[in-house]
Amino acid sequence: MKINQLYILSLLFVLLLGACKQTPEEQYLSLESEELATKVRYDKLFKGLYLGMKDSTFFDFCLKKNIHKDFFQGGQKNSAWITTKIKSPNHKTLEINFFPTFKAQKIAEVNAAFYYQDAVAWKVGASNDKLLSDVIQLLESWYQRKFIKINSPYFFKNDVFVTVRGNCRVVVSEEAQSNVINVRFIDLLAPKQ
Repeated sequence: MKINQLYILSLLFVLLLGACKQTPEEQYLSLESEELATKVRYDKLFKGLYLGMKDSTFFDFCLKKNIHKDFFQGGQKNSAWITTKIKSPNHKTLEINFFPTFKAQKIAEVNAAFYYQDAVAWKVGASNDKLLSDVIQLLESWYQRKFIKINSPYFFKNDVFVTVRGNCRVVVSEEAQSNVINVRFIDLLAPKQ
């Protein structure tokens, strides 16, 4: 009799554990663990850039892209960064203002700002919500992964959207009171330095 009761209690405990829903943070951490366990490197970023690119290769690459009028210095977020254009899922032109962080002379992270090229779009009903949606759709098409919304623990900060593919974490956040969406591409396997 006691063995049956113990069995039933154990079964109920397992069912209750299974019924508990993971928080978005737990979902992300679980996804990150699964992706890192695959040992797959996913370094591709955009326009031929990739995580792990040597700093000298990056600067030569940017110079060639500048000569071909694809990369330019400057931009809405930071005038010292590089800017390029890309089509959003709704066929509006987005500008990407970006610059990498190097560790051990290789790209370990790229900080980027996405915004509509045409400022008039903001006068014709575009909003940060629409821009955020466009950027997330674009990134989901690049990485073939859904983003997880993680609530900010700070009342003055916006929530972030995050995903991971292989070694590449992508974090998307709105910039407060701005028409810019910030995106960070992070190599989780880069040296910590």
